[in-house]
Amino acid sequence: MKSATISNLPYNVLDKILGSLPLKDAVKTSILSKDWRYKWVTRAELDFRSEFFTSFNDNQEAKKTIYQVLRLHQGPILKFTLQHPNLICYRDIYNWMLFLSKKNLISVNLQHVILYPTLFRNLITKCPLLESLMLTRCTAFDVLEIDAPNLKYFDFLGTSKSICFKNVPMLKTVGVCLNRILMDTSNFCSNLTKLFHFMPSLEELELGGSSLEYLNMGGIPENPPAALNNVKSVCILDMSFRNVEEVSSAVYLITSCPKLQELTIESKAISCGAMKLLKSVEMHYFIGFEMEIEFVKFILASAPILKEIFIWNSGQFHRGTQIMDEIKQFHGESPNVRFKFEEM
Repeated sequence: MKSATISNLPYNVLDKILGSLPLKDAVKTSILSKDWRYKWVTRAELDFRSEFFTSFNDNQEAKKTIYQVLRLHQGPILKFTLQHPNLICYRDIYNWMLFLSKKNLISVNLQHVILYPTLFRNLITKCPLLESLMLTRCTAFDVLEIDAPNLKYFDFLGTSKSICFKNVPMLKTVGVCLNRILMDTSNFCSNLTKLFHFMPSLEELELGGSSLEYLNMGGIPENPPAALNNVKSVCILDMSFRNVEEVSSAVYLITSCPKLQELTIESKAISCGAMKLLKSVEMHYFIGFEMEIEFVKFILASAPILKEIFIWNSGQFHRGTQIMDEIKQFHGESPNVRFKFEEM
């Protein structure tokens, strides 16, 4: 088939053909004729993964090519992939993303990228159409501020001293997994208040790692954040039940979501030794929800010398006698436990 005949193919067909070629080969089609010189510049997907970099003698030559491709590109870019284990170019990555922000950029996924926090913050503010932001094991942020009015999905795995959402009215799903907390003794404001500063559309929340401990730093506010009012799904990962602050943060979050419909708790492996000295447990404002019953069963299964469980209820006990009988039948590792129930 002659190139002239190929040139007469519909635009979407040509774009699909060029899109199926490695980027370097797509660029080479520019030598076919004058008509083909710039056909590749409308390519909607740009792939700069390891295969691309191995076709050059060094990274510097590859980076120059990336700049040239972006400079000549026309039309929207639907997907931009950059992956290289030894690529260190703070300013280059910032410049490339700044260019992409002018092409209707709606999704950013950065993994193991060293970033200047200030440049990153400025970049995000210049992407008004951004809907999805994922940061995985990137720079340890001192303060991570997110100002993205159209953001709907946020996922963070890494290290940060403070996370603050400043302007995210559309944010629906949030996932935060902190590997380590950067301590700041001068931080008196509740981190929980900072994290949930203004998220009126929040519906799904996932927390893992040291996130619960982080939320407890600075104290738990008396009034729950309004951002939790519409949360329907909560997932807590790596729950150990060993840290008092962690447990209190989890309970506070759960009880602060009036519209909660789905709750998932993935706990770490726990030995009975974690509660081997526990003798007495008091539970106030016990309602009788399934989650509360399962928590009592967990305690019974983990405390071999537990002597007493005192359950206090304010008069809203659901299926009171039936639930108490159900709990009493489950002794687990606590065969001699004594149950006390008091209702006002």
